[in-house]
Amino acid sequence: MQKWWLIACLFLVPYAGRAQAKLLVLGKCPECYVQYRLKPGETLESISTLAGIPLAQLKAYNKISSGISEAAPSSIRIPISASNLITDKTPLPVFHVVEKGDNLYRLNLQYFKPGIPRIKEWNQLKSETLKDGDMLVVGYLSGNELPNNTSTSNVAMPAMVASTPVPAASAVVEAAPVKQVVAIPQVSAAEGYYAAQFSAALPTQQLLEISGTGGLFKSITGWGDKRYYVLMNEVVPGSIVRITVDQMKYICARVLGPIPDNKPNKGLLVRLSNAAAAALGVSEMIFTATVNYFQ
Repeated sequence: MQKWWLIACLFLVPYAGRAQAKLLVLGKCPECYVQYRLKPGETLESISTLAGIPLAQLKAYNKISSGISEAAPSSIRIPISASNLITDKTPLPVFHVVEKGDNLYRLNLQYFKPGIPRIKEWNQLKSETLKDGDMLVVGYLSGNELPNNTSTSNVAMPAMVASTPVPAASAVVEAAPVKQVVAIPQVSAAEGYYAAQFSAALPTQQLLEISGTGGLFKSITGWGDKRYYVLMNEVVPGSIVRITVDQMKYICARVLGPIPDNKPNKGLLVRLSNAAAAALGVSEMIFTATVNYFQ
């Protein structure tokens, strides 16, 4: 039995590294995009084909010099439009994170009218009731070929990145260098509403850690439903992070956006909502916090 298990693992290992973070919509369509994480050997040309958009448009959108052909950044923005968000299923589904006020009628209009029945079918919805934080497939990224010539059957299903716009500018943060976390932590439901989303992403994404000075901001949410929120500059808005202050208590929170770039915020790594701070037992206005997040 052990022999067959070992053989199975040897076949599965090559595919584990191919997992791509879920392509979550950032911004509001028609001015929306997804953040695609590059794999070794991928070029702008191959991503252009995968995304279903001209190479020149992809370079211009990411402000990349026209003379560069290799994909130098670790991730790249792919604009979403009616031409490359299609209804035919491909290995690259595009996800929308449900927010307050969303409904299937609005999502159908926002994502170029794929049809409410299709959205329900893609997400196996039995009703039209949506819950905040749910991730719904709203279409598929059109592409004529897969990266690294990978066949459809070998492509791992994506798992999470972010769901709100990346700020045009952010404050300069004087924080400790980022380092990779080797051990995968245990995450419990007691860490809040977003603990399940953080835990689901652990097997498929690189977990990083950063420490620095923390502060607070006033919020009326999170006291009953444990929906904790933070402001950060290092992490894409919409991402789920894990925070500790004393290495004894942890919470998982959603990044609302960047810390405002003003004098009182200079040098801050993170600002916690009132409820998040209370859950961590923080009683001081300024403290040291450690944040785990996904690259």
